[in-house]
Amino acid sequence: MNYKIEIKNDFIKECTKLPPKINNRVKEFVFITLANTANPLQHFEKMKGFKTYYKKRFGDYRLGVEINQSSKTVYVLTIMNRKDIYRYFPPI
Repeated sequence: MNYKIEIKNDFIKECTKLPPKINNRVKEFVFITLANTANPLQHFEKMKGFKTYYKKRFGDYRLGVEINQSSKTVYVLTIMNRKDIYRYFPPI
């Protein structure tokens, strides 16, 4: 069974600010690859010190997600430049 994908409004706003090449890669990953995978954990690196927060690298940008395994839901929360994301993600 595939995981349900929930996309936050902040993610959509941040995508519009990305360079076109990165934007296309991120959208393809979220809407095609992630939507069609049975195990999303294989695509992400776990955030140290957090049980449910993960990240994925796209050049100088990082995609931040929360994966709830009990409800089989992936929350796509944010994408930011690597110099900024660790100040704001994960939300505490």
